[in-house]
Amino acid sequence: MTGPVEIMVMSGPYDGSTLQAAAPHDPAVGYILGRHDGCDFSFPYDRWVSTRHARLFQIDAVWYIEDLVSRNKTYVGKQRPDGTFAGRDPIEKAHPVAARQLIQLGRLWIRIQGA
Repeated sequence: MTGPVEIMVMSGPYDGSTLQAAAPHDPAVGYILGRHDGCDFSFPYDRWVSTRHARLFQIDAVWYIEDLVSRNKTYVGKQRPDGTFAGRDPIEKAHPVAARQLIQLGRLWIRIQGA
């Protein structure tokens, strides 16, 4: 089951903007994030984002991000115990996404709101 999702763009020309999708094009797959305009969330201005870069999906109440063998990989931001940014880790398989955790696709940083 994949419910509605809201993504906040944290870098690039649309820094601070919020994107919403009520339902993915293919609920069995989840939301596809990439540069192609056919993706559920499209970021055509960042050439480091692959055509189909990552997928975002939900199992029960937990959201996951999974890299779709993108050229520039997908990373999740690490946080220190005080909440400050502590770098990033590449993801190799589906990775749970915490509320407001930063995710990097190419050079683009996003955050899933209310994950």
